[in-house]
Amino acid sequence: MKNHDDGINIVDTIITLAKHLNMEVVAEGIETKEQLEILNNLGCEFGQGYFFSKPLPYNLVENIFKSNYFTKNKLPNKSVNKSRKSFSTNYFPLDAFA
Repeated sequence: MKNHDDGINIVDTIITLAKHLNMEVVAEGIETKEQLEILNNLGCEFGQGYFFSKPLPYNLVENIFKSNYFTKNKLPNKSVNKSRKSFSTNYFPLDAFA
């Protein structure tokens, strides 16, 4: 997603539609600071992707939750699906990284 791509118009439309429907939007696949800034400017509030972390084994994610990382860094502590062996990092409020 670049500033000049038609894709940005699609993303903007999706975010606007979700807000009109009182839904939260989670952007997936954020890999660069530029993508983060674009999404932040479009009003997307949450995101996940390699920019934050590569997929981690469950035990490492569990240690992150136990260490109070989310509380210390004022990030949301959402529940995790314990039946999965590995998964992407939880989603984060994008303005915390702006």
